[in-house]
Amino acid sequence: MIPDVQAQMELICEADTGQAEERETVTDLPTPTCFRCHRPPAEIPGWMYDAHVEGMDVNAYAKADGTYNPVTNHFACDTCYLAIGQPAYPWPGTPWVAP
Repeated sequence: MIPDVQAQMELICEADTGQAEERETVTDLPTPTCFRCHRPPAEIPGWMYDAHVEGMDVNAYAKADGTYNPVTNHFACDTCYLAIGQPAYPWPGTPWVAP
């Protein structure tokens, strides 16, 4: 479990066996953060402006980013995305998301 984060416990029923499996999700983190520099979107230059232009809250703007991972609540800011070499599609039809 990620420190200082209250993860939800989710029951997932497997249709073929009828048994339940427990799994942690961390989608309730208060603010998404860049996976590499750990900055929230409000601290990333230009993101407040871009979110305003799109008519969105800056956190919602980060979650709409193509690199956003809803399981970890991480995304890649522009600087970090460039620094790691702009990964695209690790598998055909599957976009790269932050770890």
